[in-house]
Amino acid sequence: MPQGHCKDKLQNWKNKAISRGLENKELRRQILVLQSSRENWKSKYMALKTSLVSAPIGSEKARGHQYPIAVVLFLVMLQRYGNMSLRGCRQSLICLCFVGFSHRIPSHNSIRNWVCKCGYFRVCKKEKPKESYVVYADERIVFGSEKILLLLGLPLSAIPLDRSVCHADLEVLYVGVSDSWKGEDIHAVLAEIAAKTPIAYIVGDEGTNLKKAYSMGNYSHIEDCTHIFANLLKHCYQKDVRFETFRSLIGTARKAFYLSKAKSQWLPPTLRGKLRFVNVFPCVEWAQKMLAQWHLLPDDVKTLLAFLPQEQAFIAELGQQQQTFNKVCSLLKNGGFSEETKTKILALLPQTQEQDNHSQFATGIRTYLQEISQKCTLLKMTNCLCSSDVIESYFGKFKQKINPSNKNHLSEFVLTLANFGKD
Repeated sequence: MPQGHCKDKLQNWKNKAISRGLENKELRRQILVLQSSRENWKSKYMALKTSLVSAPIGSEKARGHQYPIAVVLFLVMLQRYGNMSLRGCRQSLICLCFVGFSHRIPSHNSIRNWVCKCGYFRVCKKEKPKESYVVYADERIVFGSEKILLLLGLPLSAIPLDRSVCHADLEVLYVGVSDSWKGEDIHAVLAEIAAKTPIAYIVGDEGTNLKKAYSMGNYSHIEDCTHIFANLLKHCYQKDVRFETFRSLIGTARKAFYLSKAKSQWLPPTLRGKLRFVNVFPCVEWAQKMLAQWHLLPDDVKTLLAFLPQEQAFIAELGQQQQTFNKVCSLLKNGGFSEETKTKILALLPQTQEQDNHSQFATGIRTYLQEISQKCTLLKMTNCLCSSDVIESYFGKFKQKINPSNKNHLSEFVLTLANFGKD
């Protein structure tokens, strides 16, 4: 056998061993992530199981009601946690008749009544808090001119340091509907809440009316990191011809693929005009995926996506921005801001003095971190929350429950927002 052939076989074996070693390393990492996820869900299950040990069981009824409290609680929990429709909750109870459930089945209107009463009670309860609260504030248009103002509260002692804030951590301090929420109106609501619940600081976006209310009440405001970073990207790319060209070409590709059943698998994500700097990254991931499998695409698809290889440098730049955005947001949202988190983030950012978009984005992040650090010093806190994703998800769940074609149910279902929080 020739000597060179032996060397080739040895080199091939070595390459296969290296490839297999990298694959085993990635599998071990995925196993650790899976084990961590299972332990997390197990701890949540045990905590929920412990909290429900004393739940009312049996035939005890609330005053003026003919259904057992356990049935009422079960249906409210289905509608709240399971995100089920009212008739879906009723049908679930009917299915229990096959396993021995013998009580009467309430109507969907009764379930709606219980859900709204539960929310009304949670909003209006008069418990005096023993400590200051972090307040989440947002105001959102739901139907035409009808706008919802939502204020959520989280005690300082209950701030999670190893994960992001979830619905179970929060309680609704106020929810209201009006044709307009001016700064003076929001300030009056905050003053009423502050009289009962000391406000440490407020987390939210930079809405003009909200900022005016914070200024009138002299409240400390921590800006939401996601909105800040989206505005930084807007500053970098708003007047960039490459970005507008990329957005326009993706829109053209969507039109070409949208009505084609055979080509729908290559359909690019939607890039909305108003919020394009918030959700541009799914389009970047799609573009990177198409380029990675370019040699597998049919010729007619390659013709329609011919702009991707031409914009490859710009796509790589946006991919780099995406990596920075995701890493920084992950650190800030899982545990909040602290000097330790600030140090980790600064280590991720590029140190070059170039005036490109990536350096400008990094400079904006450094400025934001410095401002948050100064606010934490004034508040005399070592850790503070700086993400309002949880209140955005409140509105998302609410929009799933209401019927957008029926405005009459808006007022009553606003009360169900209070049911999304603590058990």
